[in-house]
Amino acid sequence: MARSAVSERREISTEGPPRWASGCGSGRLELEIASGQRGDIAAAALRCFGRYGIGKTTIDDVAREAGCSRATVYRTFPGGKDELSSTVVETEVARLFEAIALRLDAIQGLDAIQGLDAIQGLDAIQGLDTIQRLDSIQGLESSDGLEELLVAVADEAVHRIGGHPELRFLIAHEPDIVLPRIAFSQFDTVLALASAFLAPYLTPYLSDEDARRTGEWMTRVVISYLICPISAPESGSGPHLPDEDHLRRVVRSFVLPGVIALRSASAGAAPGSVPQPVQSAVPQVHLSPQVH
Repeated sequence: MARSAVSERREISTEGPPRWASGCGSGRLELEIASGQRGDIAAAALRCFGRYGIGKTTIDDVAREAGCSRATVYRTFPGGKDELSSTVVETEVARLFEAIALRLDAIQGLDAIQGLDAIQGLDAIQGLDTIQRLDSIQGLESSDGLEELLVAVADEAVHRIGGHPELRFLIAHEPDIVLPRIAFSQFDTVLALASAFLAPYLTPYLSDEDARRTGEWMTRVVISYLICPISAPESGSGPHLPDEDHLRRVVRSFVLPGVIALRSASAGAAPGSVPQPVQSAVPQVHLSPQVH
């Protein structure tokens, strides 16, 4: 069943296996899209970062861009530039997750409609008992649904992050600040956060642990293309981000075979069998607006 993807607040546990949580507490990282005055100032800071860089941006720059006083910025962000920078990053990550969730929910919504059509078609068949109907419905599920989900994740993430003008400026002019946070010293945090977000979408096909590992694989695929875009000298074009067809080939050639191997190993299935939906204990991501 499709889930709502409208969200202003998300939380994730960082203790033990990553999972989405509904409350605040020790060891939990809260992702929130800044709103109100915080949102206005954070948006102004993002524009300044994309114009001057993080290192050269001052609180005075942000205040001028936001149309407020320096004192207002400090009242809103008592932690100063560090707190402001963290809020900008948190907001942009939350917006990315929201965009991916919308696309994945649209895919799942289509699957649900197709499933209802299939059931209605089976109802028209005389003499088909309940067990046979359920088996037939399960037979409709294949790696196609998982493939569409993984391709959508990669395509949405690669092009939203790769096309983010402020981030592109920072990678080009301040790689020493940005790259260690996404590829080196804090890469484990990135993997945990992304895989926890993706897990509820993957658990209809995979066990909890396999869903987490597949989420990590997809995160590595996305980041590899962001750091090292495709280069095709023979075509005369410079480095560029992969299109959806390219990402689909990557998913089919490298990711799905690994997923099938995981399913075979964890479930004792015959090698090469197609992953089928399974019941999972991992809570699904329920994205709902919060009143602030």
